[in-house]
Amino acid sequence: MARDYFRYEPAQSYGRSRRKKTNFFGWAVAILLLTGFAFAAWLGSFYIFWQPERPQSYRILKKLHKIEPAKRFELTAAPAGEFLTSKQLYDRYIAMSPTELATVNAALVRNYIRNFQQVPGLVPYVVGRFNIMQARELTPNDVFLSGMVALTNAVDHGEVLMEHVYPADPQALPLMKQTLATGLEDAVVLGYVRDDELPPLLRGAAAFCYPSRYEGFGLPLLEALACAVPAVASDDPALLEVAGACALQFPRGDVEALTHALTRIIEDTQLRISLIRKGPARAAEFTWERSATAHLAAYREAAL
Repeated sequence: MARDYFRYEPAQSYGRSRRKKTNFFGWAVAILLLTGFAFAAWLGSFYIFWQPERPQSYRILKKLHKIEPAKRFELTAAPAGEFLTSKQLYDRYIAMSPTELATVNAALVRNYIRNFQQVPGLVPYVVGRFNIMQARELTPNDVFLSGMVALTNAVDHGEVLMEHVYPADPQALPLMKQTLATGLEDAVVLGYVRDDELPPLLRGAAAFCYPSRYEGFGLPLLEALACAVPAVASDDPALLEVAGACALQFPRGDVEALTHALTRIIEDTQLRISLIRKGPARAAEFTWERSATAHLAAYREAAL
């Protein structure tokens, strides 16, 4: 008999193939790599989401649409805060070490980026007069990619140097550069200002001056009040009606009174705060609906 007739094939006899050995080492390495990747991703997300004030973190969050653009609050909706003069600001932070200052500054920037949501304590608001020493465009090393930053010196407390950051779209940069130019001796004629450029220009002003002799209504004054700018205006009847008690007014043509009003509105902090708070509420009373209603009532009265 041939030997092949008596060969024993256990795997084929029971209808199944031989099992391969499991590579436990390979699986262990893969699991460790996946765990390390997940841990690194968790650390990265913590680093990015909890430190948005870092330029790279801010750009990643912006690309992922995980952060809202910085916005300007109306005074009635602004977060609770405290008003600090430059001297009060100096006294508060002068004793801090560079590390402590960096920590406090990072927290302030973080709160600004998050639009002051869930801010512990009071938000510091700085009031006073500052002279621009130099200005530059924002760079990739800054948190915001487009805009201007101005280095300023406090008028009433020379030890205080402060950077004022103005994020803006690239198309607004030429106007901002002209506005923030240093060493100006004469007035700067801006020329035509587009509607989208007007609000940031007004909001960045120390005061709005409108010494009109004759006025039909006074829309520029109303625009300034809406932008929460302390305003000085003449006592033209139309301007008195528009401003109410929300602007500092002076007799038409009185240069000395105008000079006094401008000096007062710049230097009197309490007056500035009062006018800033009143302006938007006063402007909100003037709506196109109210104007149309008043015109319609006047036409009906004239028709009788």
